Amino acid sequence: MDSKVVLKEKNPQENANIFSKIFLAWSFKLFGKGYKHGISLEDLFQPRSKDHSKQLGDRLEEAWERECINAQENGSRPSLSKAIVRTFWLEYMMCGLIVGVLYIVLWPLIPFTLSLFIEYFSGEKTPETYKKAHIYNFLLNFLSIGTSLMVNHLNLSQGRIGMRVRIACCSLLYRKVLKLNRTGLNKTETGQVINLMSNDVSRFDLVALFLNYLWVMPIVVPVVSYLVWQHVQWAIFAALGVIFLQTVLVQAYLSNLQGVLRGKIAKRTDERVKVMSELISGVQVIKMYAWEKPFEKLVDKLRKLEVNFIMRTSMIKGFSTALMVFTERFILFSCIVAYVVMGGEIRASIAFSLVQYFNLLQLACNIFFPMALSYLAETNVSMRRIEDFLLLDELESIKEKEVYKNAKLNSNLVLNGDMLKEKQVEKDRPTPTGLVLAGVTASWQNDPIVHTLRNITLTAHPGEFIGVAGLVGSGKSSLLQLILGELQPSQGTISLGGSRISYASQEPWLFVATIRQNILFGLPYDKIRYKKVVTACALLRDFEQLPAGDSTLVGERGISLSGGQRARVGLARACYRQADIYLLDDPLSAVDTHVGKQLASECINGLLKNSTRILVTHQLHHLKTADKVIILRNGEIETQGNFELVSRSPLFAELLEEEEQTDEAPGAVLRKRTLSIQSHSSVSTIQDATQAEILDEEENAEVSESGRVSGHVYMKYFKAGGGWFLLSTTVIGIVLAQVSHSSVSTIQDATQAEILDEEENAEVSESGRVSGHVYMKYFKAGGGWFLLSTTVIGIVLAQVVCMVMMGILVMVAIVSPYMLLTTAGCGIVMYIWTLVYLSTAQAIKRVEGVSRSPVFSHVSASMAGLPTVRSCNAEAMLRDQFDDKQDVHTAAWYLMLITNTAFSIWLSLVSAFYVVVVAYTFLLKDDGSTKSGNVGLAISQGLILVNMVQYGIKQATEVVSQMTSVERLVQFTSLPLENTAGPAPPKSWPQRARLVFKDLYLRYDADAEPVLKGLNIVVESGWKVGVVGRTGAGKSSLISALFRLAPIEGNIYIDDVETGDIALKELRAKISIIPQEPVLFSASLRYNMDPFDKYSDAEIWKALEEVELKNSVTSLSASVASGGSNFSAGQRQLLCLGRAALARNKLLVLDEATANVDPNTDALIQKSIRKHFTDCTVITVAHRLHTVADSDRVVVMEAGTIVECGHPHELLQNPEGHFTKMVQQLGPASEQSLRDIASNAYAQHIKYVDAE
Repeated sequence: MDSKVVLKEKNPQENANIFSKIFLAWSFKLFGKGYKHGISLEDLFQPRSKDHSKQLGDRLEEAWERECINAQENGSRPSLSKAIVRTFWLEYMMCGLIVGVLYIVLWPLIPFTLSLFIEYFSGEKTPETYKKAHIYNFLLNFLSIGTSLMVNHLNLSQGRIGMRVRIACCSLLYRKVLKLNRTGLNKTETGQVINLMSNDVSRFDLVALFLNYLWVMPIVVPVVSYLVWQHVQWAIFAALGVIFLQTVLVQAYLSNLQGVLRGKIAKRTDERVKVMSELISGVQVIKMYAWEKPFEKLVDKLRKLEVNFIMRTSMIKGFSTALMVFTERFILFSCIVAYVVMGGEIRASIAFSLVQYFNLLQLACNIFFPMALSYLAETNVSMRRIEDFLLLDELESIKEKEVYKNAKLNSNLVLNGDMLKEKQVEKDRPTPTGLVLAGVTASWQNDPIVHTLRNITLTAHPGEFIGVAGLVGSGKSSLLQLILGELQPSQGTISLGGSRISYASQEPWLFVATIRQNILFGLPYDKIRYKKVVTACALLRDFEQLPAGDSTLVGERGISLSGGQRARVGLARACYRQADIYLLDDPLSAVDTHVGKQLASECINGLLKNSTRILVTHQLHHLKTADKVIILRNGEIETQGNFELVSRSPLFAELLEEEEQTDEAPGAVLRKRTLSIQSHSSVSTIQDATQAEILDEEENAEVSESGRVSGHVYMKYFKAGGGWFLLSTTVIGIVLAQVSHSSVSTIQDATQAEILDEEENAEVSESGRVSGHVYMKYFKAGGGWFLLSTTVIGIVLAQVVCMVMMGILVMVAIVSPYMLLTTAGCGIVMYIWTLVYLSTAQAIKRVEGVSRSPVFSHVSASMAGLPTVRSCNAEAMLRDQFDDKQDVHTAAWYLMLITNTAFSIWLSLVSAFYVVVVAYTFLLKDDGSTKSGNVGLAISQGLILVNMVQYGIKQATEVVSQMTSVERLVQFTSLPLENTAGPAPPKSWPQRARLVFKDLYLRYDADAEPVLKGLNIVVESGWKVGVVGRTGAGKSSLISALFRLAPIEGNIYIDDVETGDIALKELRAKISIIPQEPVLFSASLRYNMDPFDKYSDAEIWKALEEVELKNSVTSLSASVASGGSNFSAGQRQLLCLGRAALARNKLLVLDEATANVDPNTDALIQKSIRKHFTDCTVITVAHRLHTVADSDRVVVMEAGTIVECGHPHELLQNPEGHFTKMVQQLGPASEQSLRDIASNAYAQHIKYVDAE
């Protein structure tokens, strides 16, 4: 939906030669650029041909549909794992064959060859044995280098398969999102879907790396056991017993436990993400209510619940890791002890070949096998959650059309044209015959008794204008949803007669893109039609005021536009599409009278006059030109006909009476007033910041640091965890463990072959003891360490690997002084390559993070506008856009895999070269005195170094990944904060709520022009002041200034107290507001009314009674759905009014609170304000002029200034005045009605003043 990132350069790997592919030499340029200049989105390569999201999504979707059909035939639940296996089995099986060859054939040959090579130094040396030694040495080095390359490319291939499974699942999930019906949407949340696409699918990346070891381990054990049997006979069973105890019993249990905890973590994460999404959406309202503290406690509570399970999982993982470290040497120790007890003799060749054999067993059984079990358990939980989502209810597809005819509810649905999502060529499309609904009954819930719409019969001929009206909850919007196909009928027939449909929703849906892109919505730009549409929708003047015109970037949910602008952009999108039927769900309520009149005449009855129009509206005067008017009551058509006929209906009279009550002030209610005819104004031209603020794409793109993650980020991280002492202790312990390990190994060099074995035993014991001490220290770390536990584990293990590698290099240099130069050279090369790698890897990780965000934003935006998307037949376009965004992320992710693999290969080659030099140094420098123990120690440790690099790279990669995420969090926490400091005002403040704006200026940006300029106005205590003006005049900015939502210049006084001198929380808590878009949270009704828990149940019930909601609520503990979706728009607004009634503040602000509600609710709100807020000062920002006709003052704003201020009656005496011109555009009847209201109110003012 937003701007597409185009990856121009093809992946160099596609055309690289075999040598470059084996050693990944083609990535040299990438590392060079990353080290010198960093990596940006533009530097990414195109995804490889088989990694495209669309292709993978198609394959998995086909497999999933086949699995669903098979499951339905067998009466079982569809299995996502079967669909994944059916899709990716062949490529993963190829990886499995490589794993088998590697672990069953090649790696066992290494210790076998090493044993033969070491035997040369302990036996008789002859030319023949010397020649064989060279052969063994060559085979040893060849196997070392070959297996190293194979392991790295195997990890790359398996990582790529995991990536492809993740991509396919994300694509499948998004396709499901586009198919969800209302029932399915009610069972999920945007946050949950995002969690599925981020956390749950990420398990595939991990499990793919280790899954093959589940079948390899049972084969490796007998093969290696047989080879070890050749050396130690029955003693092998001592080692196998330890392996069985640790792997089969302990690790299997721990893996199962991790799977259970993973399910609980996922649930807690869903809850937290859902709440966080709601808080982010309603953050401005939360600020104005001064509710930050209770919601901070709520999020903290949810996070603690989540962290509690994360901490348990981390402790299990830590224990599992410690067990691996301990058993690595204990296996060898148990075997050697058992062999010695049985009377065997340990030689150097046997001892060091056993080290390699048991290292292989340790790797397969105690590391990879437990990790495979752990990740498999977590993946099963994630797949179950994904399956649950994929099985949610969805809209009936074309294939299911015939099913309706035989449904148990006797539904007969005939769908044509757009409703079938068929893209027919215009010239082949038959002439539309109109819309026909015959006896249609439908319900949002699967309830055969409770229906949303009942027995709806309606005919709409081509070109006909139909108006729909009714009270709140009568089914007006549901009727449009029924025609759209969003609401499925249970009875009756619907025929669109080949008509194409376009839809403008009640709550405008906008996405992050330019205004023009929002209007076109994927259609080609037709300059002539575009101009006609934006003119008819009254957008030209808005474009003129915006510096970038229609190229202005719209923020998420259209946040950069006012409510009226959003409504007109949504209407323009519907009008731009060539359609036969236009469904317009109350697009006129959010605009002022002048604009509403223009939209009715030039758009609905002008541009669209030749098409069928179905308009839902609360403003009955717009229905006078309708060919047919339908009045709904409780889901049924009360009456229908032309306007004259319907106007005789008792229900129409009731609706008209409610509308007039909204317009007129009850004569029985005489409000206390003080007349003061003062008007302060100045002239200037500036637009509202919500309109003028341009969201430049580069400014709104995520900030991405460059270079390596700074030490400042690490300091922040460890400081947040409170772990400096624990970290220092851990590092010291790791150093001591490695010194102990290397020292004991070095002592072996000074011993005879006969006692070498005893020293080796001492080494095992000491190393295990110290390592155990290090990990026990980690277990005792405080809870703060587990907030980002993966990072901590990665850092600790990366340090362990680093120290082990350094210890090996130093130890080999001590054993063989000839290796000092080689050791220094290898160390320098490793250090330089590490620096280059870290700079590149962290840069790519940042790009990966930046490229991931648009994917989730796209999903969130799509879910918010599903009816609009489907009505525009835009599913295919949005799928393509989603796949494009996934491809950009895939490009970044694949580069991560490549850089990690390339770095690992090159370091492995350095390590293998080191082993080659070590082996040939002993062989060529042998003068007959070389000890076989030294040879075995140096080469075996060198081989460990080669394997250690693989594991070390994995941990370093994890650290890079996690610390880059920490860096982004640190950036976020470094954003400037509001200045909340200040003294608390007196508890009784404000007593009178007298407002004074003095020389007020407001800027949303320090470098921008002021949005409000030189405002001066006095609002006396108890006044009811209306603020009117065209869209973008600055009305909402006046409220922002009052609540200090933006920096201001000048002064605002409330009861002579300067608002900038008191605590921000106290200021906002003393002002009540009813926002234009009511915000409710998924919690109890009581929590939504009183999150501080300050009021008693009786007080809350009284407030609900005052706003006439008491009978609509069963209990205060009743759940409120996300966004208050289980309440109507009017009820949500009344709940906000109930909050104000509960707070009993002396100052009340209404920000176009009745713009989107029906006249009945509008009248109810006005009645409650007049009755329960009589002594309060009320500031009302209004579109409906009748709402403010009886106010004490009306403030007319234009371009950020006050152009008129006075009593409405007085303002209407000026025939050239701004207010007079606005009233005249209502039409003669409405103008006279408003003048009468203002005149009566003015007479009451005068009478009251005279009485005083």
